[in-house]
Amino acid sequence: MYGIDGHFKRYSGKEPIDKGWNSKARLVTKGLQDVYVTDEHGCMLYRKPVGAGDALSSHVLDVAQALREGGGEGPRIVVAFDRGGFAFEVLNQLDQEGFGYITYVPAKVNMPDLDRVAPEDDGIGAGEWQDRKSTRLNSSHTDISRMPSSA
Repeated sequence: MYGIDGHFKRYSGKEPIDKGWNSKARLVTKGLQDVYVTDEHGCMLYRKPVGAGDALSSHVLDVAQALREGGGEGPRIVVAFDRGGFAFEVLNQLDQEGFGYITYVPAKVNMPDLDRVAPEDDGIGAGEWQDRKSTRLNSSHTDISRMPSSA
């Protein structure tokens, strides 16, 4: 399993530079952004510089493919990412290419009842999850994982 996460660094210099979402300041500021990839122990494997305003979801599939090309842990690669990486198109592409995934679903997304649409033996599951940050922000997220039974 690999973690994929975006990290924004604020820039306060005078050079012209792109703007992106600064989650600490909760506003758009000048800065740089990287996508970090970690292993199951939380150790960083590599850093990918990306555009300051890029959504994490626009890089999830590329990172998963790079892990596969780099000889990731066996035939099944599972990636985990937060709500910044959530997009139905990305989940569908990951599934089509044989990747497993674990993600958070933003509270504003209407999800089908997975118990009704997914067979039990497919390994699809959903559960309510409230992390420390979400509780502080007075919101909750549902986590979704998809790991076909062939994993």
